[in-house]
Amino acid sequence: MDGSENFYRPWTDYVQGFGDLSGEFWLGLDRIHRLTRDGAQIFFNMTTWEGKHEFAHYQVFTVHGAATAHRMNVDAFGYNGSIKELLSFHDNMKFSTFDRDNDGHGTENCVTRYLDGGGWWYKNCYRLGNVNGVYGKREQGGIGYWDSGNIPIKDVNIRIRPIEGTCA
Repeated sequence: MDGSENFYRPWTDYVQGFGDLSGEFWLGLDRIHRLTRDGAQIFFNMTTWEGKHEFAHYQVFTVHGAATAHRMNVDAFGYNGSIKELLSFHDNMKFSTFDRDNDGHGTENCVTRYLDGGGWWYKNCYRLGNVNGVYGKREQGGIGYWDSGNIPIKDVNIRIRPIEGTCA
């Protein structure tokens, strides 16, 4: 929203959550797991630096527990969005931070090498996934997504809700 919260955080912070719920925050992988373990939808609402509103909506999103390093599953079936479908590239990836490299990019840690430290479910490095990057940075490492090049975004709001017809 405004860069007031630093998302260059270690693994334990991403697991527990951090920030101010009335402003910028990360809910926490443990909480996201509890919200999505029976299946959920995920919505990304983004604003570019030019003021254009973009969105991505996935019908099926799950984050698994700590024993799996909070592995994420997402299905492109039923995808709706104003940008190309990109998140399923990261399907089945474990969460990565600068101090816990799970990105599948060989010996390099994408978080520290290219993305300035924000945690995510990176896979070789990102498509829809640098949403915890450096606020205000418009080149790689800032908040953005990848579609034949880095697309910088000014802000992103991620919402999760149970799949209709399920109990949460």
